[in-house]
Amino acid sequence: MKKYKVEYHMELIVRYLIAKNDKVDYSVYNIATEKMPHFLDKEMTRLIADEKFDLDVEIEIFKRVFDKLSEVMGKDLFKKYNVEKGKFEGSFSNASFEAILLGTALNFDKIEWSAYRNKVMKMYSHPTFLKYSDRGVKVINRFKELNNFSKEYFANED
Repeated sequence: MKKYKVEYHMELIVRYLIAKNDKVDYSVYNIATEKMPHFLDKEMTRLIADEKFDLDVEIEIFKRVFDKLSEVMGKDLFKKYNVEKGKFEGSFSNASFEAILLGTALNFDKIEWSAYRNKVMKMYSHPTFLKYSDRGVKVINRFKELNNFSKEYFANED
C-alpha cells in the first residue's frame, strides 16, 4: 500500500509538470481510448527531452505552491466542496487537483490569499468545472479541460 501511495503522489507531480509546461499536442491522442499512464509516459518523456525544461526550478515552484495551499486549505485541500451542505467532504479528488493546482501556480503572486478559500468553494458550482468533473468524462479530456479552466479561473480576481 505504501509503494502505491508513493507512486500515485509521483504521478500527480508528473500531471502537474505536464500541465504547467503546456506543450501537449492533444491531436495526437485518441481522447476516447487513450489510457492515462501511456499519455503521462509519452508526455513526460517529451518534457524531459525539452532543453528549456528545468526540473529543479519546477520542483521548487511546486513546493512553494503546495506549501501555501496546505496552509490556506488545510485538510480540505483537493477535496470536493459540497455546495448544498456547505462543507468539504470525501477524499482526494483528481478533478479538484486538476482544477486548483495549475491555475494557482501560474497566478501565485496575483492571488488574494485571504479570499482564496472562498474562491475555491465557488469553483465547485462553476458550470465549466461541473461539466468536466462529471462522471463519464474521459480522463485525458478532463485533464485538458480542467487545467484550461484552472488557468482562467485563478487568473480572475473575483
